[in-house]
Amino acid sequence: MTEQPTAWDCLCRLIATRWDPQEVSIPGPVDWPAVLDLAVSNDVAPLLRAAVEKSGQALPSEAQQQLDREYFRTAKDHVLRRRALASVIDALAQAGVPCVSMPC
Repeated sequence: MTEQPTAWDCLCRLIATRWDPQEVSIPGPVDWPAVLDLAVSNDVAPLLRAAVEKSGQALPSEAQQQLDREYFRTAKDHVLRRRALASVIDALAQAGVPCVSMPC
């Protein structure tokens, strides 16, 4: 009987497929709720989504929906942070404080 891999092991192996899609070798069934909880709590759900997408791995629809939600939530957070940073840089520039900023 094949032992079920831990959620951590599955998450690491799935994320590794981001760099090598041929390396999807997860022994046994994936406990998707546990893997997703771990990915969300470690802020790597968008990376997991990209890795799974690149590897062509099929996900249960609930898991795919959760990864999609996390991906778009993160994208929204990034947009809001960039806007806030732009406001700070503008305020500093108006006050004559030099700033170095990177293009997005």
